[in-house]
Amino acid sequence: MVAVALAPALAWYATPVAPLVAVAVAAIAIAAALHGLGRAVGALVGDRDGSPALAIAWGLAAYLGLAGALAAIGCFDRAAQRIVMVAATGIGAAWCGRAIVTARVRDWRAWRPSLALVVTALAIAVVALHVAGAAGTQQGRFFDGEVYQLGPLARLGATGDLGDAFAVPRTGGLGGGVLVSTLAAAFDDLRMVHAIDRGLALGLALALALGGLRRGPMRFAIGGVIVALASAVPELASDLAPQWSIVALVFALHQTLARAHAAGRTPWAAVIVAAALAGVRHEGLAVVIVIGAHAIATAPARRRAAAIVVGIVACALGGLIVAALVAHAREPASTSMLAALTTRTALRLLLSGVAAAVLHALMTLALRGAEDRAFAVTVAAICAALAATGALAPPAELGGQLVPYGIALALLLIAPALTRGVQPLTIAVLLLIGLALATTRFPIGQPPLSWEARLGRMLDAGRALSLGTGDEPHERAVYAAAFGAVPPGARVGLWVDRGDLAEYGHPRVIDLRSAATTACIDDDRSSASPACARLTALLPRLGLDYLIVSSSSVRDPGAPGSPVDPLAAFVAGARTVATPDGLTVYALRR
Repeated sequence: MVAVALAPALAWYATPVAPLVAVAVAAIAIAAALHGLGRAVGALVGDRDGSPALAIAWGLAAYLGLAGALAAIGCFDRAAQRIVMVAATGIGAAWCGRAIVTARVRDWRAWRPSLALVVTALAIAVVALHVAGAAGTQQGRFFDGEVYQLGPLARLGATGDLGDAFAVPRTGGLGGGVLVSTLAAAFDDLRMVHAIDRGLALGLALALALGGLRRGPMRFAIGGVIVALASAVPELASDLAPQWSIVALVFALHQTLARAHAAGRTPWAAVIVAAALAGVRHEGLAVVIVIGAHAIATAPARRRAAAIVVGIVACALGGLIVAALVAHAREPASTSMLAALTTRTALRLLLSGVAAAVLHALMTLALRGAEDRAFAVTVAAICAALAATGALAPPAELGGQLVPYGIALALLLIAPALTRGVQPLTIAVLLLIGLALATTRFPIGQPPLSWEARLGRMLDAGRALSLGTGDEPHERAVYAAAFGAVPPGARVGLWVDRGDLAEYGHPRVIDLRSAATTACIDDDRSSASPACARLTALLPRLGLDYLIVSSSSVRDPGAPGSPVDPLAAFVAGARTVATPDGLTVYALRR
């Protein structure tokens, strides 16, 4: 209780000096806030005694809704983020105080150690390692497949909205991943954003998976298998692409449906969780359709209209409002959600739908005889999402978008498969899913990486985090000097490595690295590539007065064998205004 009450104050107002302690405090603060939001959702839907992990998952979905609504009206700045977190923690603390004075305390006193605690301790150790390692990956990629996220996160914290139309809407998602990443503000360093999905969301997924296991002789073995498989999932090339957040929401969806069916309630909370999935990626819209139809079918006749309204409102708050508003921004936008939905071919939808239907049939046969209505609905929703992914996802990102739902499906299937004994068809389906997940490593460009190498990376990153960087004040001074060389009211373009240090309070700042042309930052960039061709065409249309770039981003056009660099061509002949350490400020107009 004391830790939950003090962690938010320490995270937001008195950050500990020791980096590892600060990360631990921030993790507790995030969990406490999401727990409070989840308990508020539970009170609204009439399910007040769910597990803490399920409450945190509900809170994650609710946070997406609040963030989407506040960002849509331009009010989700750093102050608003703090207010939401602190108020949510207060709700959670009130629930904990109420629980202590009820009969629930007798359950805690009846607790006895068991063999299952070994798996729990192992899971905690794995999550702690991933959180520390991910938070220490401050020199890693801050890219989610479409957006370089440091810029949009810093802009959102400074201005309350996502600003120009480079962040959302996008070809693969509604921007919910960016909104969830705002939880990294509790770390007081946006470069620790890796710890949200690759660390804390992994812990939430494991907590839901282990907490949902039925008591019995196989619980220890099944828990060990789940922890081992979750630890062995390969890292994706797009570091910040939502993965474990989606897995955790899928587990929460299954458990929410199960609790609603057991109590004979309409699954209102499941609609909210499905809407959160829709806010993160386009394929979540298929989950909303399945879960919404199920909620309408199970609701009493007098409440079916309410179920429809809840689904629409939850989807809107989950990100559709933000996408719609930003789509009408004045800056040149990337491909919008509607364009992404209308430009995919019918053949892709047909092929992906057939594949998903075959998978659904195999899952149904593999679990024949296991009467679990919630599991059946969840599997149907996942298969619908997989079909939509095949039809809507950009070809280059197809593998990365299929992986989260495949992981969730495999982990969901493990418990019923092992508890029912060795069923050949069930094992065959598990192997089929595992093989499909393994093959996605290569289309998405992720080379094979041994567990020893991954462990070494995480340990090195955690060690670097514990030592601290020590260069933050100097870097902030460099960016302040660069912006100081720009007159007020000028239209400024950015192509920098530390987008989180830019002064987004300036009303006319455009972060180019958050555009759809981000792929052009690769080392082999050339005007011959489609991404760089788009960048070459886009730059003159922006009407920029000044351009601030990292010095390493503009290649010397006279270097032997150097490709034609769009940035170098654009600033050719421009006047250099200032060259603070590592940055260059160009005046593009006389």
